[in-house]
Amino acid sequence: MEQEVGEGEMHAAGFQTDYRFTGKELDKEIGLHYYGARYYEAGTGRFTQSDPVSLALANSEQLKKLSGQELNQVLSNPQNLNSYAYSIGNPIIYVDPDGHFWKEAWSLWQGVSNAIVSNNAFGLGRVDSNDSYFNTGQTVGDVASMAQGALEAALGVTTQGGGVVVSSSGVGALVGAPAIAAGVAITGHGIGVAGSGAYNLSKGNGAALKQHMLGENGPKINGSKTIGRGEGWHVDIENPDPGGRPGQVHYQDGKNKYYFDHESSSFYEVNAGQRTYVSNSQNKQLLNNGNVMRSINKGLKILGEL
Repeated sequence: MEQEVGEGEMHAAGFQTDYRFTGKELDKEIGLHYYGARYYEAGTGRFTQSDPVSLALANSEQLKKLSGQELNQVLSNPQNLNSYAYSIGNPIIYVDPDGHFWKEAWSLWQGVSNAIVSNNAFGLGRVDSNDSYFNTGQTVGDVASMAQGALEAALGVTTQGGGVVVSSSGVGALVGAPAIAAGVAITGHGIGVAGSGAYNLSKGNGAALKQHMLGENGPKINGSKTIGRGEGWHVDIENPDPGGRPGQVHYQDGKNKYYFDHESSSFYEVNAGQRTYVSNSQNKQLLNNGNVMRSINKGLKILGEL
């Protein structure tokens, strides 16, 4: 197994993958792993942006949606305030599947186990699941299987070589021949395990390999397109690179520009690349404005989200 420092790639038994321990894909253009809400730098073991949860502490509804916890629960663990750390510094017990907040990793480890066991049986017993944590675990297990297969193949070749040496002495043929046979079997199994892992990794594990991107199924829209307006406000959409870059639906008035988070039905603004969700009262005011929300939903429908 060879790891190229700085690129986050793993090479095993002739196969190459951009997926690493956390099961997320490397964006080669910027050298970071994409998690949906933010990017992760494997070299430092930290996210490049702060946790969106830390920016939603003043919005109890948004905090609950992102973390599944109340404010007092979040603040009860000081590690939650380390907003750049991966899974509060404990990636064995916890996982961060989308860059928002840590979750318990039991389902992920079930996926890891299923992938490794089924790859060792050349695909037999592989489980399909709609659980994104389980699927992420399968991705991690496939990468581990490739590494295991590479080590097995190398061991098998070494065993074969030892058997040939012993056999060449004549008197060692009885020992050398079985060693050669064992080496061939080990090599074959290793190649098979690595191949099974590479195959499953290439075809994808449910939702694990690809985070949904707003507008990925919508049309290409260059620049901002206004799709609704009222007195002193308008709603625009953008989608310059469907599937390559997230589309946008945003509300603007004379003072503010708020983006709409479709998954949590919340508005936020962006300053210096950081999301800051609006307060509960501001969010409710916009959500209760029928004309604004009709425009927002129209934009989401154009982008293929409704």
